[in-house]
Amino acid sequence: MSKIDKNQKNFSKIDIKKIPVIIMAGGEGKRLLPHTAILPKPLIPYKGKSLAEHIISRFKEYGLENFILTIKYKSNLMKAYFSNLINDVKISFIYEFKSLGTAGSLHKLIKKKSQNFFVINCDTIIRCDYISLLNYHIENKHDLTIVVSKKKQVFNYGSCIVKKNGTLKEIVEKPSSTHLANTGMYIINKKSIKNIKKNEKIGMDKLISRLVKKKYKIGIFPIDDDEWQDLGSWDKFLIHNKEIV
Repeated sequence: MSKIDKNQKNFSKIDIKKIPVIIMAGGEGKRLLPHTAILPKPLIPYKGKSLAEHIISRFKEYGLENFILTIKYKSNLMKAYFSNLINDVKISFIYEFKSLGTAGSLHKLIKKKSQNFFVINCDTIIRCDYISLLNYHIENKHDLTIVVSKKKQVFNYGSCIVKKNGTLKEIVEKPSSTHLANTGMYIINKKSIKNIKKNEKIGMDKLISRLVKKKYKIGIFPIDDDEWQDLGSWDKFLIHNKEIV
């Protein structure tokens, strides 16, 4: 049974193919210089195809076929590349005449018929079950669902714990802490998008803070650490390039 078949029963009233997937692809990719001086970040080759193609392929596995790329940096190259490459999916573009941050261009989705949208950064590859994610978002009536991954961070020094009187209590060698990291993938509804002003430059973090203050319902969808590949910088790019996608 295919991935979409085993989950389709939960979505008898929803046409999965028509739910838009927004790939945020307008940035300059400065953390991937000097290569992004030639190619925009979504077109950087990774294991035989571009980053954007990896993202599109993942969604196609679950029956999603409607893709919208937000573009600005080297936009003509982006349009030419995808106009001549991708089959069996619909690809359209939102052009940013000025930089709008990681969320500003979503304002242009207000006139779309869909009530929910997948949103993903162009340097993020997620391997979770997208249909289960959508199901979770809809069943819980979230305005925004953030895909998160548990990350362990180690402090590579001895941490000195000090008493109130200024004397040493103990030294903890290489302590660690665990955080839920924002992977850069979301499902957002139209109600939330209406909180973005026309041509407003705003990051997704600022938009989320705005929604929290307005008491919108925001959920998290946890995934395993090995289900997330962050390819936004060369150190992470090279680490993941040794793995099998």
